[in-house]
Amino acid sequence: MKTKISGDMFLRIISGISAVLFLVAIIMRLFTGLLQGVELKHLFICFGLSIFLPYLSQFEAFGLKVELRKKVEELSGQVDGLTAQLYALPDYVLASEFENEKDFSPAKKYYNLSLMKFKEFWPSIFGLASINHDLENYDDAIKGYNEVLKYDKGNVYALNNLAAVYLEAPWKLHNPSKALEYANMALEIVPEMDSAQFYKGAALNLLGKYSEALYILKKLYDEDTLPGSDPYLLYEIAIANSNLGKGISQADLEQMFSLHRKEDGGKTFLEKIRDEEQKKLFSPADLPVLEKFIEENKG
Repeated sequence: MKTKISGDMFLRIISGISAVLFLVAIIMRLFTGLLQGVELKHLFICFGLSIFLPYLSQFEAFGLKVELRKKVEELSGQVDGLTAQLYALPDYVLASEFENEKDFSPAKKYYNLSLMKFKEFWPSIFGLASINHDLENYDDAIKGYNEVLKYDKGNVYALNNLAAVYLEAPWKLHNPSKALEYANMALEIVPEMDSAQFYKGAALNLLGKYSEALYILKKLYDEDTLPGSDPYLLYEIAIANSNLGKGISQADLEQMFSLHRKEDGGKTFLEKIRDEEQKKLFSPADLPVLEKFIEENKG
């Protein structure tokens, strides 16, 4: 015969688990960089209520009985889910630290370990997608970001990064229309998201909508809200200006080159403007200016 747990005993078990979880959350909030979006007073309130939980079913207020037992099964499922997420969290934190250091092998290991503990833990799914993105495994990155959206439909970072992937990926995966679609979806959620604005402008350039692109990109550049992005913004602005008949000058190219020089000595910029596919993004009238600059900096 199976032993049955009484309703009151079950409430005490749920209360104990909840109290421990909220205590862990309070400690994390106080001593780590996690859960900073949660107000401390709310965590203390929840901690207090979780301790008081077993006694609520005994109270009647103005003749209204607290029907807590009806919610026990629902609460039990929620606690199980929260427990699994907290169990997966330490591996996720380790993985994030490795990823930030660009040490991708252990980062992938710990992201996968966290997913073994809770397969729907979307922050780890996002982390793996981000690593694949950095390693230019674009197909896997797309799958990963889409899986994040399966569990967190309005994840603006996944939408933003999908826009980036469809712009950066070569060959069959390169799709400016999809990039524009995802950038717009991100901007519907966070209208002032600067990176999504940039990807929208770059996508519009590739789709031949240069006036729209120039307006967005110039506004971003003037507001200087994307630190470190000036060389990329100026490059996209130059493409728009070139195709609108405004031309590009040696001074424009020198400015972009000097900004890139801070990153890698200008190597990336020179490789980019030497690429025949990149040259096609500019008006034919500006190609002599590009060729002259390439010749002067070929060493």
